[in-house]
Order: sequence, then C-alpha cells, then structure tokens
Amino acid sequence: MLSGFLEKQRFKIAKSFLSGKVLDVGCRQGGLRHYLADSSKYVGIDVLQQPADDFSFFRRSALNNLSDLGKFDSIALLAVIEHVSDCNSLLLNLYACLNKKGVLVVTTPSKAGNALHHYLAKLGLTSAHDAQDHKNIFSIDDLVSIIESAGFDVVKSRQFLFGGNQLVVGVKH
Repeated sequence: MLSGFLEKQRFKIAKSFLSGKVLDVGCRQGGLRHYLADSSKYVGIDVLQQPADDFSFFRRSALNNLSDLGKFDSIALLAVIEHVSDCNSLLLNLYACLNKKGVLVVTTPSKAGNALHHYLAKLGLTSAHDAQDHKNIFSIDDLVSIIESAGFDVVKSRQFLFGGNQLVVGVKH
C-alpha cells in the first residue's frame, strides 16, 4: 500500500522544523520519532491507535485540554487536520500547548491530492477509511488563513509530493 510511503514523505518534510520537546498529534505507531534528532523528547497522542512500541503515549484528543502534558517546543500535525470538524478549536488548543516561539508543523492533502487519495483507495492502494474520514480539504491559502487566525505567524507554506500534499509551518508569537 502507498500509505506507508506517503507517511514517510510527511515525516521527511516535517523533521527539519521539529526539535526539543515534540508533541505528535495523531501519532499512530509513533513512526515520526525515528526521524527526529536524538536530543528531541517525543510525546505522541492519538484517539484511535495503540502503539506497539514503548514511548510516551497518551490516548486522547487534541481537542481536549492538554495542559497536563506540559509545554512543547514543536507540534506535528501531520495528515490530521483534514479529519477534524472544529479546526479552529484544535489550533487554539495546540497554540496554548506551545512555548513562546514554538513551532507548529501541519501537513494535509491538497484538493487534487484528496481526489487522488480517494481514487487510490478504491484501488486498495491507500486507506479507504482515512479517505472517507476527511472532513475538510483546504487550499494552501485557506490553510494559511486558519493557522494565522489561531495566532500563529506562518513562516513557510508550500506543496510537496507533486502538489498532492501541502505543508504549513507556524510559529507562536
């Protein structure tokens, strides 16, 4: 299946922006931690997955208060925001979890990438469940706008994987 390949591409594009204490929202099996510097402290949360490996994991939603986890230097939101109905609440909650000058890294499919994902899911090449669970598909401009409206300064935005995915990096004031 192509899902594993796509996940690794998201990790590779995000890793250069992530450092220090890192919160991985929607961590699945915690694969991102293998791409981070050894000096990083990795914490993963997910509402669906129970990881097989031993790392700091909490089964919970990022829509809920996360203050008991402490503050973070970086937050990864990789292929997650499209599955969330209330993106504004999610982003405001994550903003509160970041240290000053903390970094939020968001990836999500583009509109064309989403259409391709649905087609590939019908062929059994990507996850049909994930494709069907998409609640929001954003243009890059819309994604930048909602991240800025949550208080972040957007320092990078671009498409990758031939325009099928998009990356936005925001910094907390």
